[in-house]
Amino acid sequence: MRQSVLLLFVVVAFLVPQGPLAAAEDQPPAPGPGQLITLPPLPVITGQAPGQSPMMDEINALLAESAATLSTLQTQMKAAPDEVATLDLLRQVRQHKQDTEVAILRIQQRYALEKGDTEAADLIEEAIGYLLTPKPVSATPEARAEREHRRGGVDHD
Repeated sequence: MRQSVLLLFVVVAFLVPQGPLAAAEDQPPAPGPGQLITLPPLPVITGQAPGQSPMMDEINALLAESAATLSTLQTQMKAAPDEVATLDLLRQVRQHKQDTEVAILRIQQRYALEKGDTEAADLIEEAIGYLLTPKPVSATPEARAEREHRRGGVDHD
């Protein structure tokens, strides 16, 4: 039995030659306090993929515009003179992302209505409403008990 465990350990050691230290060497250093994290750009789909719907064409065009705006905001953040300006730009990024998500949902809702799928359109409208005005989480004992019941366990709030 001990030989089997030892053999298994040796086999696993040969199959996984790179450990956490080797992986850490390949990665750039973590940003320090006050440094911005630079993310790689999102791929932008251009042209129409085979069998792609007109709705997806609209969404992809919107995403391309959004990527350009986000790139501009990221450039502005790198050149921001202070933390206050950077924070303002981060708020603009957050708002732009929310606006883009709502715009995508509006496109989907319009196509659902064109197909006569009012149930889907209503669900999308609810999602938009939640994005624009999220419900506050209640801290009353009754609300906590309800969350606990829905989760089927202990409330960790």
